[in-house]
Amino acid sequence: SFPTRRSSDLSVDLAPVIKALTDKKLAAGACLALKEFASSPALMPFAVQNLPALIEALNDKQKPVVAAAREALVAITDKMPVWAIGQVIPMLIGGMKGKPAQKEACVACVASVAKRGKVQVGACLVELLPAVSELVWDVKKEVKAAALDALESICHCSGNKDLEVFIPTVTRSIQEPTTMAEGIESLAGCVFVQEVEAPALAVLIPVMVRGLNFDKVDVKRKCCIIIENMCKLVEKPREVRPLMPKVKPLLEKEKEGISDPEARAVCERAYTELCKVIKQMEEIEMSEAAVKGYLTANGVPDLGSVAVGMPSDRKSTRLNSSHQLHLV
Repeated sequence: SFPTRRSSDLSVDLAPVIKALTDKKLAAGACLALKEFASSPALMPFAVQNLPALIEALNDKQKPVVAAAREALVAITDKMPVWAIGQVIPMLIGGMKGKPAQKEACVACVASVAKRGKVQVGACLVELLPAVSELVWDVKKEVKAAALDALESICHCSGNKDLEVFIPTVTRSIQEPTTMAEGIESLAGCVFVQEVEAPALAVLIPVMVRGLNFDKVDVKRKCCIIIENMCKLVEKPREVRPLMPKVKPLLEKEKEGISDPEARAVCERAYTELCKVIKQMEEIEMSEAAVKGYLTANGVPDLGSVAVGMPSDRKSTRLNSSHQLHLV
């Protein structure tokens, strides 16, 4: 038999529970044991740590095992503390690359945790949103339906009130590429005033990438206006990192390739604004490396909290430790 939440001896070896997940006769029982662990604060860390093994059990050929594994996954992700969401999201993303049963269960759990842990899910949007968006086009209707529900839920985790009203437009543009031009038209009319952070950029990136690859100049021009305006509202330069892999190369290409001179100039402005913020980010990281090197050379231990942050005015940096350092 497997330990349950009634186990008072926490020194008991729980490894056999995980090993049993690969045993045809014991797998269903092992899944239900993990479900029971979700009701115990003492055993919850063990359950969360071993979610990848539970997600693997969703691929079992026996339907009772798959059903039990799904029950356990839902129980654990529903009952775990919100601060564990950041640890669990990468596990769920891994499951979303698996077989249909794994995809459906994991993306459904993403939708669920997004409704109670918006800040935590928002911090994972850069990696999470592309993974969910990909499942919107899955051949299995159950996976697609779960992905659409998750897409709506996670987009509401951006933390940007200016963007909130446009979430239906964004999700529709991702689901139906034919509506993308119309969606960009709506977004171009949005007046962004709130500080822009990485989660908000992550929500917009799929639409911006499609818009910059669109064959109509006016659509590209409006994408550039949106990108420029959002970059101007970035107070912490690191927040633009999501724009670097896909958006920056497209802007670099289009600022030379757009045929219309006025649209080309708009693209140039957007590219310049993005590069300006990226340069500030690189300067901060160089400062951090220099400070860390100095402290290490002088025998100061790395406390983990020694970091240089860029204030909103982008004019100076401060070292957050007992060795305060102002870099002007």
